Amino acid sequence: MKAFVKTKKFWIITGGIIGSILLFFIAYVIGESGAEVALEEEKVTHEELTSKMEELEENVTELEGQIADAESTLADTESKVAGEEKTLSERQDEVEEALALVSERDGLVDELTRIENEVGSRQSDLEALDSDILNKQDELASLEGQIIEKSGEPINLLAGEWIVGLDLPAARYQASGSSNFVVYSAGGGLVVNTILGDSSVGDGDYVFFAKDGYRIESSAPATLTPVE
Repeated sequence: MKAFVKTKKFWIITGGIIGSILLFFIAYVIGESGAEVALEEEKVTHEELTSKMEELEENVTELEGQIADAESTLADTESKVAGEEKTLSERQDEVEEALALVSERDGLVDELTRIENEVGSRQSDLEALDSDILNKQDELASLEGQIIEKSGEPINLLAGEWIVGLDLPAARYQASGSSNFVVYSAGGGLVVNTILGDSSVGDGDYVFFAKDGYRIESSAPATLTPVE
């Protein structure tokens, strides 16, 4: 409405109305003596002219009221538009916040997927490790009752007597051979007294701890193999 008020058409209409009022006012002055004047090709009396002017004044008043109403409506519209713009801005903020939450959720989903994949991989590694442990346990079970040789060369003894710590190092040995095999402690106590060789003839191989000062007697060549 403000745009209409500012237009040339509005001012032409308004000027026309004001001009008509002036014209009638002049005619009124001229016709004070009761003379009749010509208005729009009609003769009107002083009373008719006065009535016409009042009618025009009412029209002007009505027009001014319409203009005021239009300006009020325009102000309300502008206020409403401003409120809608504010609401739109708030909604835009809400949309951006929602998009940020969606992005964060997607990031968390990706991280969860990565962790699940890593857990699956670790689970596979654990299963492989459990399998290795079972295999090692089976190997250990198969070695129960067997002697595990240490690194190092076996010691070959001739028939005779040998002193541990002097002729051979102290260690745990597996004795093998085919004769009587006797071991005494450093104090002379009997530690081992067995027959090496075939189990049908003797006791077969024999495992013992040889400490410093022990004395070994073998009636035939024997082999001492370091074992754990």
